[in-house]
Amino acid sequence: MEEAKVAVENLRSTCAGRLRFSMPTCIGAALLPRLYREFIPRHPNLLLEAHTSESCVDIVAGGFDVAIRMAQRLRDSTLTARRLATSSLVLAAAPGYLLEHGSPAHPAELTRHRCLGLHGARHHGPVWSFAAAAERLTVPVSFWAASDTHLALVDAACGGLGLIYVPMVTIASELRQGKLQAVLPEFCRGVECGIHAVHVGRTPARNVTAFIEFVRDTLSTFDGVKDKKAVPPHVPCEPLPDAAVLDRLAAGTLHLPSEL
Repeated sequence: MEEAKVAVENLRSTCAGRLRFSMPTCIGAALLPRLYREFIPRHPNLLLEAHTSESCVDIVAGGFDVAIRMAQRLRDSTLTARRLATSSLVLAAAPGYLLEHGSPAHPAELTRHRCLGLHGARHHGPVWSFAAAAERLTVPVSFWAASDTHLALVDAACGGLGLIYVPMVTIASELRQGKLQAVLPEFCRGVECGIHAVHVGRTPARNVTAFIEFVRDTLSTFDGVKDKKAVPPHVPCEPLPDAAVLDRLAAGTLHLPSEL
């Protein structure tokens, strides 16, 4: 029944109604102005309801149409996910912090440094993962300060309070301006964070599709984003044939294929 509703909605020529979405604050700060400035004028009949949080929201319980998530690996679920881009993880600190406390020569030395991170990441304590050649390293760290948003952590790191380990897209501007400096880059090669669009159902509604395509194209213009093309969704969606489908759906004479 849900797929039938989506099929009818996709027969519209324009986006309309409400689109409720969630995204991390670290990219929302740059994405939201672009959505308001560029996406809304293209779809004036669509109301955007934005929610920004580093937390992994419950899409179904929260009534979200789509969520943008940043993660090295998504948890298994019944939701549909498509990767829009990838951003390398970067360990960084302000030049002033490194001058005062020294720069670690190996990830194991992070236990003696001030590390800044998101609270509530793991019940058994935060662990940062690194790579050296073919070897993967995991380092348990104790946060000197923790926050529920990357924006606060970036500000704290720029103020010389400690080291952060975040996706490049989050701090590309600060690195370029010299406010932050990459640390142990040789141990961060190949450690990446995916930027994903996650939604309910295998066939996204027209509103969701338009939103995902805009976010994908906009992300490709951001510093610190590696992928310039989206990875196709893992569930294919064929276009509906013509507007006559609407009458057949309403009459109950159209049976959607089981693979949808």
